[in-house]
Amino acid sequence: MFDRYFVDPVAVYGTVLVRDVYEAHRERESSPRWSGLACVSPWKNKTSDLKGDRDTAVQYATGYFPSGVEIQTTDLVGHEGDMWEVYGLAEDWRFGALKHVRVDLKKVVC
Repeated sequence: MFDRYFVDPVAVYGTVLVRDVYEAHRERESSPRWSGLACVSPWKNKTSDLKGDRDTAVQYATGYFPSGVEIQTTDLVGHEGDMWEVYGLAEDWRFGALKHVRVDLKKVVC
């Protein structure tokens, strides 16, 4: 029924904390915890538009997932070959009859 809203193929990966002699960092698990269709909408950064492309190296997006998908703050979301970090807490969201999970995402670009 809501197929027209969820059109982006995405995968949600869990992460594990890895410690080495220098630091502790998170690494993505090899297989996704969930994969399917969702919606990823990039944010328009007005500051970057005014100052030019050199202003920021961070891109943000909002991800909308079907109801029941569990997303944690330490997860990574794969979309169109890029990995996005969860930026904040996932929340249940309702838009009319459409129930879904909404979460903000952050991608670091070099």
